[in-house]
Amino acid sequence: MEGAGASNVSHAAETQGMDSADEEPDLPSAVQDLIRSLIRSLEANESGVVWREIASLSSTWRLRVLEAIGSCNTIPILDVNRICDGNISRFTESEWEVLFRGFKSSTVLRVIFLNKLEWSSDAEVESLCSQIGSILNTSSILYLRIGHIKLSARCWLSLASGLRGNSDSKLNYLDLEDAWEETSAVKHVADMVNSGLNVLRIGEIDDMEEEAVGILSQALIQSSSLKGLILEKGSGDRGAALLLRGLAGDDGNRSIEGLWLWDMDGLGGCLRELLTSNTSLKEVTLRNLRMSPEDWRQLGVVILDNAIATHTKVHFSDDVVRGGYNISDNWESIEALACAASSENKDPTLEFLLHSSTEDGFMLSLNLLGRVLRGEIKSLKSFEIHYVNNKFPKILRCTNLDRTESILSMNGQTGETSVLKRLELRVESNDIWKVVWKALLLFLRGNTSLTHLVLRQNELEEEAFKDMMEVLQVNLTLQEINVSGTSWARDGKEGIIQEALRQNQKRPPTCPCS
Repeated sequence: MEGAGASNVSHAAETQGMDSADEEPDLPSAVQDLIRSLIRSLEANESGVVWREIASLSSTWRLRVLEAIGSCNTIPILDVNRICDGNISRFTESEWEVLFRGFKSSTVLRVIFLNKLEWSSDAEVESLCSQIGSILNTSSILYLRIGHIKLSARCWLSLASGLRGNSDSKLNYLDLEDAWEETSAVKHVADMVNSGLNVLRIGEIDDMEEEAVGILSQALIQSSSLKGLILEKGSGDRGAALLLRGLAGDDGNRSIEGLWLWDMDGLGGCLRELLTSNTSLKEVTLRNLRMSPEDWRQLGVVILDNAIATHTKVHFSDDVVRGGYNISDNWESIEALACAASSENKDPTLEFLLHSSTEDGFMLSLNLLGRVLRGEIKSLKSFEIHYVNNKFPKILRCTNLDRTESILSMNGQTGETSVLKRLELRVESNDIWKVVWKALLLFLRGNTSLTHLVLRQNELEEEAFKDMMEVLQVNLTLQEINVSGTSWARDGKEGIIQEALRQNQKRPPTCPCS
């Protein structure tokens, strides 16, 4: 409807006219159709911009469209950028008020995005933030994202005022990235942190000034409601300072149970201190952290001997789109962590996800998996390998079956010494998947540790199904097999597998090698 479609609506509205200046007109059918189309699009969170669809309408009809959108009570996500095409000035203050009036009482609205917005005057953005603050005060908003939009202290005061002293507010997730203009605004951010939030995410850590780090650290210490903290994109000392001041030591926050650190540098010493001093942390996720092999080794030692957290998830991805972490170039670090945290006497707490788009990275990941399956490394309780390249690694091109099976060679082991509980393999190329699957079968037949196998999104064919059913004849350890997103989930094979698993739970355990 964009462009010409909007002009058609405008023309239809004008030709149908208005009954009188002081009488509420019926909406022309073209405007009604436009409203229905826009609401359907917003309900489904589809791409498209409201402004482009209604720009050519008269101010009267535009107000009616905005009023209908705001009052429909069926839209779960309000993306302000999609409403105004990235520029707040496209609508007048009264038009924004009409739109937001209905959202203030919405019982369906859950998410608000304030991303990459522009404006012509401070008054415009301050008025908009005041309206958003009112929505936070009265509606059912759970998640607020403010990104790449530097708001003033006055704007943040308006947003925070919607939560201050409001026990009925449902907001529990605040997601911030490059979100304030001056440090004086951060005290209002701190007020929001202490208004009952459950999760706080802060991106672009390096952009924070020292004073802002101090204010947010104190907010973390004072918060008793926060359960999760996400810090992302940092290469300096700001992230480490925030973590050490806010979470470490006897005075640190003791409500946060989950910590996620993404795409950050130089946290070695900070992590070691944090994992040994914070008694509330249960789950720590590290994604594409850049540290030296020695820092990773020392972290592994801490995880093995002193860490309080019972789940430590480590993600490495060499997909440039996701931030980039060359697995093959950093393999020494990955291996150092896995080996240092390995023990014959302690249950594993590490979970690995290796996301590779290169041949070398994929083969190194498979080699590490082989060591884990043979029980040579006992630090991993969960291992995920994703290969997103259709190019065949050279070693997998060999047609010799013995050579193929050597990829995950058990070297005479039966799998009884492995401690791995969960394994997920996802390979985009069907030809590569077939080779990996054949190599994996040897382990599955003798496995006594693996309880969860995830094969989702792979190309699973009839021959592989027969292999799986043969495995389930001898493997009584497997409890769950996830084949979602595969042909097995669509043609009934998933149900057959689940029934076989249920029957296996009723059978007495036997030695899989007998």
